Amino acid sequence: MKISKSRIKEMIKEELESYMKEQDLEKVAIPSNVKRFMNRFIDVVDDGKLNRQKQKAILYKVVKGLGISPQELQMYVQKVKKGL
Repeated sequence: MKISKSRIKEMIKEELESYMKEQDLEKVAIPSNVKRFMNRFIDVVDDGKLNRQKQKAILYKVVKGLGISPQELQMYVQKVKKGL
Protein backbone atom coordinates (compact mmCIF):
# COMPACT_ATOMS: atom_id res chain seq x y z
CA MET A 1 0.00 0.00 0.00
CA LYS A 2 1.43 3.34 -1.05
CA ILE A 3 0.78 6.46 1.05
CA SER A 4 0.39 9.72 -0.82
CA LYS A 5 2.53 12.75 -0.09
CA SER A 6 -0.48 14.76 1.09
CA ARG A 7 -1.44 12.01 3.53
CA ILE A 8 2.09 11.97 4.96
CA LYS A 9 1.97 15.76 5.42
CA GLU A 10 -1.41 15.44 7.12
CA MET A 11 -0.11 12.75 9.46
CA ILE A 12 2.92 14.84 10.40
CA LYS A 13 0.73 17.88 11.02
CA GLU A 14 -1.58 15.85 13.28
CA GLU A 15 1.37 14.53 15.26
CA LEU A 16 2.82 18.00 15.73
CA GLU A 17 -0.55 19.37 16.86
CA SER A 18 -1.00 16.57 19.37
CA TYR A 19 2.53 17.16 20.65
CA MET A 20 1.83 20.87 21.11
CA LYS A 21 -1.38 20.11 23.02
CA GLU A 22 0.57 17.87 25.39
CA GLN A 23 2.88 20.72 26.34
CA ASP A 24 0.93 23.06 28.58
CA LEU A 25 3.23 26.01 29.18
CA GLU A 26 1.14 27.20 32.12
CA LYS A 27 2.04 24.03 34.01
CA VAL A 28 5.81 24.23 33.47
CA ALA A 29 7.61 24.64 36.79
CA ILE A 30 9.60 27.87 36.94
CA PRO A 31 12.09 28.32 39.80
CA SER A 32 10.63 30.53 42.52
CA ASN A 33 13.34 33.21 42.39
CA VAL A 34 12.94 33.54 38.60
CA LYS A 35 9.17 33.65 38.91
CA ARG A 36 9.36 36.35 41.58
CA PHE A 37 11.59 38.62 39.48
CA MET A 38 9.60 37.86 36.33
CA ASN A 39 6.35 38.89 38.03
CA ARG A 40 7.97 42.02 39.43
CA PHE A 41 9.38 42.90 35.98
CA ILE A 42 6.00 42.43 34.29
CA ASP A 43 4.25 44.56 36.93
CA VAL A 44 6.76 47.41 36.53
CA VAL A 45 6.49 47.35 32.74
CA ASP A 46 2.69 47.39 32.94
CA ASP A 47 2.70 50.26 35.45
CA GLY A 48 5.17 52.24 33.33
CA LYS A 49 2.58 52.99 30.65
CA LEU A 50 5.29 52.71 28.01
CA ASN A 51 4.71 53.49 24.36
CA ARG A 52 5.03 50.80 21.71
CA GLN A 53 8.62 51.68 20.80
CA LYS A 54 9.82 51.38 24.40
CA GLN A 55 8.00 48.06 24.80
CA LYS A 56 9.76 46.77 21.67
CA ALA A 57 13.11 47.95 23.05
CA ILE A 58 12.48 46.03 26.28
CA LEU A 59 11.45 42.91 24.37
CA TYR A 60 14.57 43.22 22.19
CA LYS A 61 16.84 43.37 25.24
CA VAL A 62 15.09 40.41 26.89
CA VAL A 63 15.39 38.27 23.75
CA LYS A 64 19.01 39.33 23.27
CA GLY A 65 19.75 38.50 26.92
CA LEU A 66 18.28 35.02 26.45
CA GLY A 67 20.48 34.47 23.40
CA ILE A 68 17.61 33.45 21.12
CA SER A 69 18.20 33.59 17.37
CA PRO A 70 15.60 35.30 15.14
CA GLN A 71 14.60 31.94 13.65
CA GLU A 72 14.13 30.42 17.07
CA LEU A 73 12.13 33.44 18.20
CA GLN A 74 9.86 33.12 15.16
CA MET A 75 9.33 29.45 15.97
CA TYR A 76 8.30 30.33 19.54
CA VAL A 77 5.98 33.10 18.31
CA GLN A 78 4.19 30.65 16.00
CA LYS A 79 3.80 28.14 18.87
CA VAL A 80 2.36 30.80 21.15
CA LYS A 81 -0.05 32.03 18.47
CA LYS A 82 -1.34 28.51 17.96
CA GLY A 83 -1.75 28.10 21.72
CA LEU A 84 -3.85 31.25 22.04
